[in-house]
Amino acid sequence: MFAIPLISQKNLRKRNMERSYFRKAQGDSFTGMAIKSPVILEFSHLFVYNNTIKRKERPRIMEISDIINQTKRMIENKEYNKALKFTQSIEDIAGDQKAQILFLTAIIYFKKENYSKSAHYFEQIFDYVLENFSSHWDGHELMYSLFLKRKYDLCYKYIDKYLSANQHDGGAYKAKGIMHYKMGNCEKALETFLLAVSLLPNDSQLMLNIAQMHKELENRKEAMSFYEKAYECSNLTPDSKAKIINSIFDAIIFERQGDCNSCNGQDTCCQNVTLSYFSKQINSQSLLNQLLIIDPRCKNWVHTATNEFGNWLFNCKHLTTDRKCAIHKKRPQLCRDFPNHFWDTKSYVNCSYQFVLQNDIPAFTSAALLKEILRVLEEENKHAEIKILKEQNQGLSGIIGI
Repeated sequence: MFAIPLISQKNLRKRNMERSYFRKAQGDSFTGMAIKSPVILEFSHLFVYNNTIKRKERPRIMEISDIINQTKRMIENKEYNKALKFTQSIEDIAGDQKAQILFLTAIIYFKKENYSKSAHYFEQIFDYVLENFSSHWDGHELMYSLFLKRKYDLCYKYIDKYLSANQHDGGAYKAKGIMHYKMGNCEKALETFLLAVSLLPNDSQLMLNIAQMHKELENRKEAMSFYEKAYECSNLTPDSKAKIINSIFDAIIFERQGDCNSCNGQDTCCQNVTLSYFSKQINSQSLLNQLLIIDPRCKNWVHTATNEFGNWLFNCKHLTTDRKCAIHKKRPQLCRDFPNHFWDTKSYVNCSYQFVLQNDIPAFTSAALLKEILRVLEEENKHAEIKILKEQNQGLSGIIGI
């Protein structure tokens, strides 16, 4: 037994008014329901009136899974600072959930291009990631961050573990090949890239990578074959086409002749130059630091000014006051390789370098590629070179009507 609370006449009238209000709101659905006691009325009030009387809601406590999903959405929306605050506010978690939060934190720092911190967090959870991957792309940021920090053993450990269970993932072979190339092992890179060809038959970048490896190994005929395969892939963008054409000119068609320093310092290839980190023009110390990790040769450049586009301009630190190279006989390979393209010389009027046709250009098998090569040469007024290429490829010249 329990005591029925007493209700004053005033409160009883108030309850009856509330009951009448609810009848109007709900129609006949409430009609005929007898309220037999104040206790039942109390429970009716709690459940029935939740849509008509505003109550103070309790703050919702987010589950860790909700936080993880919310953080992923923030990363997708490029709200990196907001996502970072979200992950850093979480305390007292352990096990898989902690590893997932640390993984997301590492991804955020990677997206913010802070590779030192991303590598720091990835190292903390390396074993977890190694055991719980579902795709090598889950560890793409991990590999890249660790590679930039020269943690090469961990990079290879991850990709090898993944490939042992996923032998049909061409993208993983491609990633491993790039790692070999960055380590300076073109033979291993070529061997690994070739394992991906049957898995990624329409990947133009893969074909271009293979062509570049053949070029480095001086296999010009094989290089030409893969340049053509790259050009015939259906996923080409205009930038990809231009990259392939440039590579063919440099590796197959032209060779550089001449000598550096013949300009007597009149040209500016050693000063007011821009540097790029992949496709990004260097305009901050952060990007410059990343470039120096990948290509330490760039330590010879000193930031001196900024152009109208906000990009940093650099001078070689070995340039003397009279614009001569102070270490010309021992100058860096980056300088020895300049210029890389035959159209680079147009920017340097007094440059003594010239680009001439190579003697043993492999025959073209792609009519579309030959047509594009001839079109570019026509724009550059390379009429003698056009004539020679037409004579060397008479069969295709007839097909494309030139």
